[in-house]
Amino acid sequence: MHKNAASHTRNQIIRQVEENEESVSDYKSYVPVGDAVKKLHEWKKDGTEI
Repeated sequence: MHKNAASHTRNQIIRQVEENEESVSDYKSYVPVGDAVKKLHEWKKDGTEI
């Protein structure tokens, strides 16, 4: 998720995307959501090539 979407509602995030908010296209600043990091670590541990 883009960094400026953190702690915003779904509707607010959608509005940011529609209005091309600056952080939407700044992919290096994206932050993981939910259990994304945990899932990636588990996949790596299981031998999944990422």
